[in-house]
Amino acid sequence: MILVTRIYRTRLSFNKFYAFFPRCLGACCCCRWPKFRRISPYLLFLMLIVLMGGCTLQIAQPSGVYHKVKRGEYLWRIARTYGVDMKTIMSANHLSDPNKIRAGRYLFIPGARTVLSVAKASPSLPVSLKKGSFIWPVNSRRVTSSYGTSKGRQRKGIDIAASQGSKIVSVQSGTVVYAGTLSGYGKVIIINHNNGYSTVYAHNSRNLVKVNEQVRQGQVIGLVGSTGRSPEPHLYFEIRKGYKAVDPLKYLPK
Repeated sequence: MILVTRIYRTRLSFNKFYAFFPRCLGACCCCRWPKFRRISPYLLFLMLIVLMGGCTLQIAQPSGVYHKVKRGEYLWRIARTYGVDMKTIMSANHLSDPNKIRAGRYLFIPGARTVLSVAKASPSLPVSLKKGSFIWPVNSRRVTSSYGTSKGRQRKGIDIAASQGSKIVSVQSGTVVYAGTLSGYGKVIIINHNNGYSTVYAHNSRNLVKVNEQVRQGQVIGLVGSTGRSPEPHLYFEIRKGYKAVDPLKYLPK
């Protein structure tokens, strides 16, 4: 009974509106344009509905192209090929990690006019890099959280204990492909070592290198901090072979 009453009141309110609005419209038109006095207010109302139905709202679309990611292409190479900042591409495609792009995905490249061919990265060298191929990224070897499954979730890197402001060094020579901020990781540096491997340094208090900068093994690239989701100062460190994260302790010296 209550539902029927509400529906009746709702219909009644709409009926009042549609009965009142044409009269109001007719009064306005008659005041401003006397010629409309001979036209029925209901006809004016119908004309207004027809005119409104023919209107379209045009929203300007951002210029750019869609690039289909191919096997072996990295985000930093795609950004360099198109001459677009990697952060801009990440923002346009809602990416939180530049390493998490897969072959077959389409990326929107803002400002680009044509689709370009991207040079593929060097293939991985699984047998040439052994334990001790890299140096430790900080002056500490105390691992507080290991690679692998921990507390029900997969960890792709390790946490290394270090004091606030401690120096972070590049574990091997290479090219800086990312230096900025990522959700959860805070301030991050990613270095491509031009041999199929790349390394990630996260939660930094400061990044001391820039994108496209060439770094040598042992060069200071940042300072330890606790930016992002980090309860205390430490370094989160990853080694990636191609797209896949591997256990850093298998490559770092004892």
